[in-house]
Amino acid sequence: MKRSWTFAAGGTIWRVHPAVSGRIVGEERDLEQRRVTFFALDFSTGKVLWKGLAAGEQWWTGIDRVEGDLLFVHGFASPDLPTHQGITVIDIAQGRMLWASVGWTLEAVKGDRLIVRGDHRLGQGMLVIESRTGEILAGEEPPTAHAAEDQLWRDEVAFPDPVSVEELASHGAARIILGKWHREEISGMVELLELPPRVLVAAALRRKGFREETMHQELLVVNMATGKTEHSVTLMRHSRGPVMESFFVQNGTLVFVREGKTLCGVMMGEA
Repeated sequence: MKRSWTFAAGGTIWRVHPAVSGRIVGEERDLEQRRVTFFALDFSTGKVLWKGLAAGEQWWTGIDRVEGDLLFVHGFASPDLPTHQGITVIDIAQGRMLWASVGWTLEAVKGDRLIVRGDHRLGQGMLVIESRTGEILAGEEPPTAHAAEDQLWRDEVAFPDPVSVEELASHGAARIILGKWHREEISGMVELLELPPRVLVAAALRRKGFREETMHQELLVVNMATGKTEHSVTLMRHSRGPVMESFFVQNGTLVFVREGKTLCGVMMGEA
């Protein structure tokens, strides 16, 4: 395995959405300036399609979902409430904002239609909206709440499961993993993903420093067929604790963020 591409962000990479239609998007936060921007990369090459795109509200905002060519960004009802409110729609291919509404809340995406909860201050209920224009489609009834959403990208993505150290120790790869990591060094839960013949595992490890103990978030890719470690990387030095959802695999590419600022895509290839 070798690194296929990297993207170095200017701020902290806060969230990465798996690739949809061949493009991976992410949310970058400047913690000092309290400013959020978004970026998009070509998933196969890591080429930057665009970056530094803001979406109205500078801080209380984030990725809601990605559907086809559109990125949906949410706001919040208020800074002290986690309730989503507000919609900004971004054309990923072109890297431009199509429209925004601070009073609506996105409920579902149904093809080229959105189901939104309208602005209660205007007496609006559930509305059907044209996704690229924000136009209210008068006379249309919202589809049933249980209609399946079109998120086919989920079939391409494998996410790790959290397991305890005891569960890891009973795994077939434990001899190899615990031969590289000492069991007593592992802090908290471990992330484990089985993609035979490979096993991918990430954990926070206690490391003794010159003056004090520190914690590093590490990722291993172990080939069970050969018994070899194919890839090893430190995801975060001086971590405050275990980091969950620290990696995923999509279409044979391992995706992770290193040191909070560099997005990496590693082509795993044939085992």
